[in-house]
Amino acid sequence: PMHAFDLAKLKGGIEVRLAKQDESLLLLDGQDVTLQDDMLVIADAEKPVALAGIMGGGNSEIDENTQDILLEAAYFSPLVIAGKARALGLHTDSSHRFERGVDSMLQAKAIERATALLLEIVGGEAGPVFEQVDAENMPPIETIALRPERIRRLLGLGVSDATIKQHLIDLQMDVNDAQTPWQVKRPSWRFDVTGEHDLVEEIGRLEGLDKIEPIMPKLRAKPYTELESTIAPYRLKTWLAGQAYREIVSYSFIAPEDQAAVLGGRLEANKLINLANPIASNMAQMRLSILPGLLSAARSNEQRQHQRIRLFESGNVFSANTDSDTGADEASKLALLAGGENNTAYWAGHGRKVGYFDVKGDLDNLFDRVGLTARIEYQADSEISMLHPGQAANILLDGKSIGCIGTLHPQVQQHFDLDQAYVVAEICLSALQSKKIATFKSLSKFPESTRDLALVAQNQVSSSKILKEIQENAGKLLKSCELFDIYRGKNIEDDSRSLAFSLVFQSDSESLGSEFIDELIAKVLAALKAKYGVSLRS
Repeated sequence: PMHAFDLAKLKGGIEVRLAKQDESLLLLDGQDVTLQDDMLVIADAEKPVALAGIMGGGNSEIDENTQDILLEAAYFSPLVIAGKARALGLHTDSSHRFERGVDSMLQAKAIERATALLLEIVGGEAGPVFEQVDAENMPPIETIALRPERIRRLLGLGVSDATIKQHLIDLQMDVNDAQTPWQVKRPSWRFDVTGEHDLVEEIGRLEGLDKIEPIMPKLRAKPYTELESTIAPYRLKTWLAGQAYREIVSYSFIAPEDQAAVLGGRLEANKLINLANPIASNMAQMRLSILPGLLSAARSNEQRQHQRIRLFESGNVFSANTDSDTGADEASKLALLAGGENNTAYWAGHGRKVGYFDVKGDLDNLFDRVGLTARIEYQADSEISMLHPGQAANILLDGKSIGCIGTLHPQVQQHFDLDQAYVVAEICLSALQSKKIATFKSLSKFPESTRDLALVAQNQVSSSKILKEIQENAGKLLKSCELFDIYRGKNIEDDSRSLAFSLVFQSDSESLGSEFIDELIAKVLAALKAKYGVSLRS
């Protein structure tokens, strides 16, 4: 691409520079554009006169009064021009060419050819050619190492060395075949040829792709390398699919308003990554959470009359980090969403709506499969803005938060235009990808001793805290402890509830007497009373 300026309209020659922030330029199509400081312009001593590689300016265009013309031909890096035209709503032949790359050695020849045509058609007198070259930043013309045997192996064709060399010469490449590998230098206009693989492709094209016969690949058995202590993501996905969840894959680019609706108060502006050249306005940010994609998928399913919706997705989320080499941090997460009927309808009965404890049960089973159940704790948290207060919890692993679970907040439900409530969860995938290797332990020959405890605790004391306290004080002989009943009502204060736990004790060396069990229970009750004010229900 070339451009012609009316020389009389230029003040003091031209230069190539970056635009000043919010500098304006009237283009040849009559559009007045506001420039950003990362856009390249051609300017005279006073003002921009063209948007480099895209379109000339109206303040220096050729008209019926033009007497003297300045021709300009340039090489611009595709990375500098790419996206600038689209950012201004422009689509020009020049920008299409420069974004895809042009010959870096053709500019002087193009100027001479255009000058000759002008002299032939309209007459006049030619001036001198001025050439300005920034040698350090010009694209290098690489010399590529080529192995003829590799061409034959990759293509599966018996092409001779002489034929390969002739093909390369026909493509106007400089070939030195004095030794192997050959040294092949591409012409300046073949900037798409960057390595040996490109040369192999060219030989295949010239020989004829129809000559390449299909060959069955050789299948070799590989040893099983997955460690027993490592959980591959596909195993987690397989288990979730077995629980009727459907996997989706959503874009890592999302709408800023969706991100703000989901993260709310947890949204840190300095962690956001805004795309400089988004595909669309609803894909302008990198996601910090997988949940916006799941909620958008749920909306699409609702619009197609689906009511029982169970979805999951695993993928990376992205946050800004100026200290990182890439300027961003990535983390893998797993998110679940469930809504509608818990089971499909059938003639013998009706299903019920999915609730918080359904999804929590699915997560508990997932944690159990990777051996984390004993280290997981759910901590109620009413400050998670995307979740309904009173139906939200942080998920803790060894006391450290790895995610959250809860019922979607009505405001978030309204933002995504959803017809029904959903229970969602999101956890760090890395927390699920390692487990303790199982070891065998022989079964005890002695009987179990079971005790049921009905405890009265205030509502703000979570059952998980009570369970943890029981496990810490009941001793090593406690085999299991489970909550099996919650009661509110007669004979229980309004701010309290009754929790019934089943404790199972067993020894590997002896039968446990009732007096010994009574001592353990007394110790547990004393600890609960001292720490949480929990008492035995009378």
